[in-house]
Amino acid sequence: MVKKNILITGPPKSGKTRMLMSIMEKLRERNLILSGIICPEVLRDGIRWGFKIIDIRAGEEAILASVDEVQGPMVSKYRVNINNLERIGVGALKRAISDDSHVVIIDEIGKMELMSKKFIRSVIDLLDSKKPVIGIIAFKSFSQVIKQIKRREDVRLYVLDRKMSNHVRKRIVEEIVGEIINLVGNKQ
Repeated sequence: MVKKNILITGPPKSGKTRMLMSIMEKLRERNLILSGIICPEVLRDGIRWGFKIIDIRAGEEAILASVDEVQGPMVSKYRVNINNLERIGVGALKRAISDDSHVVIIDEIGKMELMSKKFIRSVIDLLDSKKPVIGIIAFKSFSQVIKQIKRREDVRLYVLDRKMSNHVRKRIVEEIVGEIINLVGNKQ
């Protein structure tokens, strides 16, 4: 059965973001329009200082969390900037439901992002929509929200591990791209 919501999970440093970026590149090569968010890490002097949140379509970005934030909930050593999460992240996800994009990217559904009820609502609305979603979700099911999303009938979950070969990773990327092409068609 084809499932329109594809989520990637795995422990830290298992290659989730790298795989998502590879999938995005291949979908763009097929002229598919992507919307949603990515949350890359920000390094200072080679050390992780925090994370940005970037609206894929608009290119708008801000700090999602950092060691220098003075307000917001703590996740590990980082404070989450809820205002930026909701302004950029929730804004991008809400627009993605009705814009002309073919696929919505959500990087990621994790502890930082779940600090916002508005973000959770936007994710659920997207998963319930007709649009295909590709995202990264927390490996540990630390909350009911994570457990419920992973158990959805319309979710295909790919679990990565650090020892997974490049051959297996490439096969997963091709499988996901193929599933999306089947759902939305090739736009070349």
